[in-house]
Amino acid sequence: MKRISVVLAILLLVSSCNKDEEISLLKEYEAKAEQQSEAYQPTTNGTNNPVIVWQSENQPNPLVKAPAIFYPPHQDDETLGMGASIVEHVRIGRPVYVVLLTNGANKGMLAYLKKINPKSTMQDVITARNNEFIAACIALGVHRVYIANAGQGFDESMSLLFLKNNFKNTMSFMRNLFPLASHKTISGNCDSSNRHCHKKPAHQAAANAIHELYTLKIITDVRLYRVYYYYQNTQHCDRRPSWLKPVKTSDKLIRQKAINEYKYINHSIKRYGLAYWQSVPILFDNSWNSNYEYVDFIENDY
Repeated sequence: MKRISVVLAILLLVSSCNKDEEISLLKEYEAKAEQQSEAYQPTTNGTNNPVIVWQSENQPNPLVKAPAIFYPPHQDDETLGMGASIVEHVRIGRPVYVVLLTNGANKGMLAYLKKINPKSTMQDVITARNNEFIAACIALGVHRVYIANAGQGFDESMSLLFLKNNFKNTMSFMRNLFPLASHKTISGNCDSSNRHCHKKPAHQAAANAIHELYTLKIITDVRLYRVYYYYQNTQHCDRRPSWLKPVKTSDKLIRQKAINEYKYINHSIKRYGLAYWQSVPILFDNSWNSNYEYVDFIENDY
C-alpha cells in the first residue's frame, strides 16, 4: 500500500503581517515541515473496513463521551461543509473522528501534476489530496482520521449502488465500534453542484447510506451538511436547508486555518493545493467568509 504523507502546517499568510513577520512564519513552517513530513502507514486489516491514518496523542475517551463521526465523501468536504461543526465538537470535548470515503481520483488534477512531472500517476493525485486532507483535519483539531477501504478510499467511478453499499458498510463498521456516536455526512440529495441542478454521485451515496441506516434504527443521531450551497447559485434546485447554523467567530477562524491547508503549495512534500487551486476556489472563498453552516435534519427530509 502506498504510504500516506502527513504534514503538520501552520497558517502561512496573515493579512496583518508585515514582510519580516511573513518571512518568519515561512521559516517556521519549513522547519516544521522538514521535521514532521514523515509518512503514516495505515494498518490494513485485510478487509475494506476503514483504518486510522493519523491520530492525535491526547484524545478524549470515547467511553466517557460519545464520538462525533464525520464522513466526507471527498477530501475537502469536511472543511467546506462541516468544518465549523467539527471545531465545535472538539471545543466541547467530544472525541471527533473523520472518515474519508473515496480516494479523490481526479483526471483534471492528474493533468495538472503531469505538467509538473510527466511521470505523475493517479496515485500521486490521491496521495497529494490525502496530504492536504489530513493537514486540514489536524488544523480543525480532529482526534482521529480514518480512510475507508483499508486506507485506500473507494473509487468514485463505480456505480451509485456500489458506492452506497460500501459507504453503508463503512458507517456500520464505525457504528459497531462506537454504538453511541453521532454520525454526520453531506446532504447529497439536496445539494446541487451547479445551476443545472447536478448532484454528485458520491455525495448522494453518502446521504443514501446514512438514511438507510437511520431508517433501520441502526444509527439515530444524524446530521447532513450542504457543501455546494456555498456557490449561492443553486437555491432554485433544492429546498432551503433545515437549519442555517450560526458559526462562532473562534470556530470560523479555525476553519479558515484548515482552508489554508488546501491552498498551501510545497512540491517537496507533495503539497500542490489541488482542492483550492485546481478545483473549487469559489467554494473555499465563500466558506471562508460565511458565518453559517447549512444543515439538514434527516428525520425531516434527507
